[in-house]
Amino acid sequence: FPQGFEAVAADLDGDGDQDVVATGWSPQGRIAWFENTGDPTKPWQHHRIKDNWPNAVTVIVADLDLDGRPDIVACAERGANELRWWKNEGTQ
Repeated sequence: FPQGFEAVAADLDGDGDQDVVATGWSPQGRIAWFENTGDPTKPWQHHRIKDNWPNAVTVIVADLDLDGRPDIVACAERGANELRWWKNEGTQ
């Protein structure tokens, strides 16, 4: 995950442990979340949210729609100039 800029911990998948969502700042930019597998001997699972998002910087996790699941909000500057919201649809 090159040029990581900001990371926030939250239980994104509702399994009781802390996962991490992070932005990568570069002309290629990205945002992804890393699933805590609950096993300290195994690597965390990488989930791409968006690639090729120039200069992704700030990220927050909050339950924006009050459905009990944390959503992801992030912004990118200098190129994309966007604020995006990813609704947590829950696990299926």
